[in-house]
Amino acid sequence: MDMYGSYSLSIFLGKFFGVYLLALFLLLIFRKDETNAVIKKITDDSGLLAVTGMINLLIGIAVVVVHTIFVSDWRVLITLLGYFMILRGVMRIAFQKNAKDLLKKMVKGTNGVVTMAIMLIVGLVLVYYGFGL
Repeated sequence: MDMYGSYSLSIFLGKFFGVYLLALFLLLIFRKDETNAVIKKITDDSGLLAVTGMINLLIGIAVVVVHTIFVSDWRVLITLLGYFMILRGVMRIAFQKNAKDLLKKMVKGTNGVVTMAIMLIVGLVLVYYGFGL
């Protein structure tokens, strides 16, 4: 282990989040109606929104605790994903109206395209480095 943590942990998390983001991207492309229906159910149900927030918060904290690596390479993406998940979790739990509005905007029009492009790019980078392609 170097001063920035275990490189094998970065590889594992790169594979994990890379495959997750690419799978989510593919679902949004090929199963758009079903995915939008799920998002609508989440935004319509405050309890479900809070539960997804707790899951995001838990995973985000776990990632930040074991992988706070601020270096100028691909591993920083994992750290940033962890912080993003914490932020998303807190928003879904404590600021539900804002979270609902943001979720609705993220799947429509230009915002949806930008969201999907970010998922695709980050997912591809993490898969590339995680699997050593």
